[in-house]
Amino acid sequence: MKKKVKRLPLFPLESIVFPNGLLALRIFETRYIDMVRHCMREQSSFVVTANQRLEETQDILTPHLIGTRVDIIDFEQLPDGLLGITIHGKEKVDIANIQEQADSLLTADISSSQLDSEENIPEDFALLAKVLKKMFPEIQSHYGESAQQYMSENYQDASWVSSRLVEVLPMDVQMKVELLRMQDSGERVRVIYEALERMQVI
Repeated sequence: MKKKVKRLPLFPLESIVFPNGLLALRIFETRYIDMVRHCMREQSSFVVTANQRLEETQDILTPHLIGTRVDIIDFEQLPDGLLGITIHGKEKVDIANIQEQADSLLTADISSSQLDSEENIPEDFALLAKVLKKMFPEIQSHYGESAQQYMSENYQDASWVSSRLVEVLPMDVQMKVELLRMQDSGERVRVIYEALERMQVI
């Protein structure tokens, strides 16, 4: 079946968000303030992705060709006067044909990426669910009551547990991108478990 393609703005970050995840952002560049206004007015989405350095020119950044389509679920003026928004991850997407607008905002053709496999966490890695369960109340308090409806918990689901852990653990962003790219949620769980062992967290 042919993929449905739409053109959406990109927001490259030094972080990522997975489907069903939340992320709080501070918006200060004019191009992104305008993007947020447009998305809120039109009730439309944008795409969060991470930058990568081109090997041959280390000083030039370009977005990875995978990201997450997100919706804005809350906004506020922050104490420093900047615009704060909370975004909710909707779906993993593939990115193609990136173009730069006159205001320097990047847009791209966006199509839905393949879904994660559906499976329970293997028993050998069940400790990851316990680690996340211990952390989750702090994650919930960070986003406040207005976001609770977007924070359902499923500690048996390998995709949900691995996604939430990648979002909050102090991993290199390039590693997070590779974990986002994975469609085998059981394999993602294994990679995270081994990474935490190396970090001597578990």
